[in-house]
Amino acid sequence: VGTDDGNIQVSKDAGKSWEEVGQNIQGLPPNSYVSRVLASKQGRAISYVTFDRHREGDWDPYVFKTEDYGQSWELITNGITSNYYTRAIRSDKNREGLLYAGTEWGMFISFDDGKSWKNFQLNLPITSIRDIAIKENDLIVATHGRSFWMIDDLTPLHQLESNSISQDFILYKPDISSTSSMNHH
Repeated sequence: VGTDDGNIQVSKDAGKSWEEVGQNIQGLPPNSYVSRVLASKQGRAISYVTFDRHREGDWDPYVFKTEDYGQSWELITNGITSNYYTRAIRSDKNREGLLYAGTEWGMFISFDDGKSWKNFQLNLPITSIRDIAIKENDLIVATHGRSFWMIDDLTPLHQLESNSISQDFILYKPDISSTSSMNHH
């Protein structure tokens, strides 16, 4: 869990006891608002945390990852624009290492577990992304003042590889699990 003054606590026993681990984050100014905590589906020790410091005049993005229950942290913002402070993060349900980040000025995507990020605006207006959800195989973002936006069927993103950008054509395998069949009587 995270608090509005930068405290992050972890429980390994379903909430019976808690350990403060926010003080282990090097490079994070004190009293930073925790905007989102995301426990990874990759393993219990892995989590991601985003911080929002715009109220203190600091618009830098702060996204950190831990792989050891918060004993050590790594800043993972390479590729997120420097004054795009972060509000939300979500991991993909089907592809390990695929992350989505919502900032004050739009969306970013990482295919390598946060080591690098790319702008993921598509036709989304430049707006504050307040929350991100994945329902079935659809990506849903909640914005501030611009409603909800959805990408229907994330299957193409699950199939992209690092060399896909340099290819002239990409052939995607369709997601047949989401199609429904009709029975005729």
